[in-house]
Amino acid sequence: LGRKAFHLPFLEPKQQYYDDYECQPDKWGKVSKSIVSQNKEAMVKNLTTHHSSKENTKQNKKQLITKSQILSERNTRSESKDQKDLIDFITAYSPETNIDLDTVDNDEEKEEISRGIIKMFTAECDTLMRENGVLLIKSNENDQMIEKSHLNLMTKEAERIQEQICERLTQKGILFQVPSSKNDNSSTCHSNSEKESLDLEKNHSFQFYEVASRCLGRLDVRYKMNESPFNEEQVVSNKFLKPIIHSLLGQDARLVYAGLILSFKMSADQPWHQDGSALFSDTEFPVELGTLPPYALNVFIPLDDITNELGPTEFCVSSHKRENAKQAMSSLADGDEKKARVIAPLLKEVMF
Repeated sequence: LGRKAFHLPFLEPKQQYYDDYECQPDKWGKVSKSIVSQNKEAMVKNLTTHHSSKENTKQNKKQLITKSQILSERNTRSESKDQKDLIDFITAYSPETNIDLDTVDNDEEKEEISRGIIKMFTAECDTLMRENGVLLIKSNENDQMIEKSHLNLMTKEAERIQEQICERLTQKGILFQVPSSKNDNSSTCHSNSEKESLDLEKNHSFQFYEVASRCLGRLDVRYKMNESPFNEEQVVSNKFLKPIIHSLLGQDARLVYAGLILSFKMSADQPWHQDGSALFSDTEFPVELGTLPPYALNVFIPLDDITNELGPTEFCVSSHKRENAKQAMSSLADGDEKKARVIAPLLKEVMF
């Protein structure tokens, strides 16, 4: 849990938010911040252009999207055969290792069998992850990846942290979620005040040691992430996840960041983005030379059951490879989510 990331003064401003992560090249941090800045500027420019004439404004009114329409689209996508098939294809099921073998009396032999089961599971996950760039793991109810009681502890502590963070931000007069006047207007999701909302987001973006805004109403918190119950062995050295991480990244892989994502009602949509940019450009490492091994990965542990009403995170399957990413973005620009291989998995507490 990167030593520099924790035990710091509460809510003291920090400008170089990414630069103190251990094991991350300076170039990665600079490129990432540059991309984020460019995206925000492009969003403001596009919205300003979109609302620059009465004709555009009238056209925008005709294209208003209600929450019920969005929810209907999400439900339709979730129930589609293509979506189900793609999600099933990238889903692995954690095995049951606590097997009671009547024919095996030797404890050492039982442990060896359990290790063999883990190795086969690891190989399956390694293959799926390298090929698709995203992997869903469904936990076995008889041998849970993280005990249900511990997940409950994490959820309760997350709620306490949320209260503390929100109280401190309110004390400092920082806007971190959609104002109540907008929050109450829940029938329409896109209106002529969209630019106003984006301006609010831009003007109230913040980065502290403990918490940073990802968009209006969405916070990335690392406050107390190095404390129990988040730093317990079954979380940071999980017997199912750790072998997969070592298989993909090597035995010297290190946890460099742990964060808690808080998403409030009517939070803004995050644009499509990469959590980590490529280490090399097209000229530095041309595509025809092959695919480099992964250098980083994210693990998401849902503390709440994610529903279409809450708004699931979307992924473009296989977009971890440069050419696939370019094709996916082109397809998204054309409104073709199927060709972009977009999935929006409804993660449960037993899935990772």
